[in-house]
Amino acid sequence: MATDDATIMCGESQMDKEWGIVEMCGLDISEYIEDDTLLTRELVEKNFEKIVNYVKSEYNSYVAHQVLGYIILKTGSNLPSILQNDILRCASWQREKEFWSQNPRWENPRKFFLEDFKNKIRDHVAGKKTLLAEIFSEDPDYMYG
Repeated sequence: MATDDATIMCGESQMDKEWGIVEMCGLDISEYIEDDTLLTRELVEKNFEKIVNYVKSEYNSYVAHQVLGYIILKTGSNLPSILQNDILRCASWQREKEFWSQNPRWENPRKFFLEDFKNKIRDHVAGKKTLLAEIFSEDPDYMYG
């Protein structure tokens, strides 16, 4: 899994899974790249069962669950409690610790982004769009979480 930073949507695997979900919703990837607001709550909820089956069948299921959580937050889609629990379980530091320990400078930022993500998943209300925290590596405090 290649990563560009420590955010929830930090790498190629995440992007591939996001694009898979976008395609399931009937959107053209190039149009989505130009305007990600084309992915709406209505499209996600209309294709929800198909999306959840895709997420559960993925090799890196925990990454796919995080991507689905990101999309649910971004679109304000409904989040059933059983799926909410699955997403929270898949966003645990213990699950990711070994991967991120290979590059210790990313550990604190990743912990920060996981905590932000989990808090927003816990507090999610259908119909309310929520953005994840964005901190960039140019920020001098970035590496300290």
